[in-house]
Amino acid sequence: MSASSKKKLRKEQNAAQLTEKQLREKKEAKKLKNYTVTFVIVMVLVVCLGIGMIGGTAFINSGILERNTDAVKIGDRVLTNAQLNYYYVDAINNTYNEWYQEYGDYMSLMALMSNKINLSMPLNEQAHPTDEGRTYADFFVDMAIAEARRAYALNDLAAAKGITLSEDDLTDIDDLISSQEMLAPLYGYNNLKGYLKGMYGNGATEESYREYLTVTKLASNFQNKYRDELAYTADDLKDYNDKHYDEFSSFSFTYFFMEAEDFLEHAEGDNAHNHTDADKAAALKKAEEAAKKLAESGAKTVEEFEAAIKKVEGWQDEKTLKATDNNFVMYSEINENIAKWLADKSRKAGDLAMIPYTTTSTDGDGKETTTTSGYFVVLFEEVDTNDAFLVDIRHILVEFKGGTKNDAGETVYSDTEKKTALDKITEIQNTWLEGDANEESFKQLAIKETDDSGSASAGGLYEDVYPHQMVENFDNWCFDAARKAGDYGIVETEYGYHLIYFVKTGDTTYRNQMIEDTLRKNDYTKWYEALPETISAEVLNTSRLDLDLVMAG
Repeated sequence: MSASSKKKLRKEQNAAQLTEKQLREKKEAKKLKNYTVTFVIVMVLVVCLGIGMIGGTAFINSGILERNTDAVKIGDRVLTNAQLNYYYVDAINNTYNEWYQEYGDYMSLMALMSNKINLSMPLNEQAHPTDEGRTYADFFVDMAIAEARRAYALNDLAAAKGITLSEDDLTDIDDLISSQEMLAPLYGYNNLKGYLKGMYGNGATEESYREYLTVTKLASNFQNKYRDELAYTADDLKDYNDKHYDEFSSFSFTYFFMEAEDFLEHAEGDNAHNHTDADKAAALKKAEEAAKKLAESGAKTVEEFEAAIKKVEGWQDEKTLKATDNNFVMYSEINENIAKWLADKSRKAGDLAMIPYTTTSTDGDGKETTTTSGYFVVLFEEVDTNDAFLVDIRHILVEFKGGTKNDAGETVYSDTEKKTALDKITEIQNTWLEGDANEESFKQLAIKETDDSGSASAGGLYEDVYPHQMVENFDNWCFDAARKAGDYGIVETEYGYHLIYFVKTGDTTYRNQMIEDTLRKNDYTKWYEALPETISAEVLNTSRLDLDLVMAG
């Protein structure tokens, strides 16, 4: 059977696009011969010979083999191939979705390049790149078994603490199954049974699917409860802060990248792109000289820095000579070499430096090679240690309406358009002041009046706002040192006018929140990844799983 005869599996709103597995089975069924089974029964002196025919297609499609072939024993539970197939198919779907989020429309190409997998070929026909002698189907089977072990380990932990699903949880499961039953006709199926069969294979039934949802729902509830209940003392936070101080600071800086390739001399004709190692070395030398000159230019501000960039000589091609500005970027998001320079305790505003851009590759023999492809010239502006306390605010937004595009493609608004928005927000403020003028009345007004759809239902509420989370003017108002509970004011941003009500200053700083989140993530991840090993697993027979699925058709 060709791979092109199959379709991808895909989760969409807790449902899946279905494989055309039925087409495959019909093709296979045509190849089957009717089996003649001879039953010989010896009773005294009478021999009766009976010959019967078994319908091959009906038998294969019945799911009897999947439901009656034990796949794996997890703890004291035995899962059939039909039951394990839920975990297997979801492992494939989840991996597909993760890759799509990472690669987008280039997923097929990137999956082939990065993961060495052809999304249009059967999984059991493709070798896994890091697991010698095993296929991608084996890889997903292992993933499915690990996830099943984790789910049942979590169920055991929940049972030990007397935790069960709530009525709301059970209702959610009922609602999910009902929604899939309604979706079935949209995918060409008459009922839920056909829909589940198309999604999870011949052995799928409503009963076993409901059991799967129940197990995974309880597992999810318990792991969330475990994570949320992790707690840390002030000493825990201080100890981690002392060891990882720079990681929780954010930096403002401007840089320009002198790429060696920009200094290559381009020949004419057939040799236009044939550069020798000597050519590349010469270009890197020119980039280094240009970067050094720029770093020694004496520029102290962004304006002076960009003016110095335009004086650089030696570019072989036209290049936009504009620096890249970065405002309050977290340490972990910055190139490692630049980050180390920025975090130096002696660093001060206006410092300028040349920093090589290097990459390291490893060949088949494990030999590492470090390559320099250019130089950053970096201007330090400021550092924020993120010691400000988090705040809660409510706001009402009146957006600017109309606007025109300027030469840069940006929307700009006329004074008249801005005044219309200002008049409206002022009217809203006056209405609030004429009433109770408290948080509750602000909340009700925000639900009715705000143009911010993201906070409307919550009455304009944003909790645990941290510095630089909001646009500049909004941020400056929220983190004014004199700000106190009950303050209000009108602020203009590029989105329109905001009427802001200051609810309170929180009990923790942004830095401590980040440290606590990091500790919780680290501890939770370590615990979660170790869960499969806390319960035994014995593989019995997984041959009835859909090992020849393709990820995309």
